[in-house]
Amino acid sequence: MPVVLTEKHSPHITIVTLNRPERRNALSIQLLTELIAAIKLRFRISHTSGSSCWRGAGAAFCTGLDLKEAQNQTKAHATADLGLHTCLAR
Repeated sequence: MPVVLTEKHSPHITIVTLNRPERRNALSIQLLTELIAAIKLRFRISHTSGSSCWRGAGAAFCTGLDLKEAQNQTKAHATADLGLHTCLAR
């Protein structure tokens, strides 16, 4: 099941939904990977004007890093690397 949902609301508006309500949309490796892909796709499709609306399924938009997943040191490092490489990518 995808943890990031995207839908075109109109030609210029895309709605992005973080879809892990059971974990209050905490940032896991899977969620970050799908979120990065959705952002790249959005900008690849439209280099002109447009807006994105971001929301979280359930009671919370996003509670931050998934601490349960981050207890595993390998996964914690992978999450940090994913965030760093995303920030440095052009």
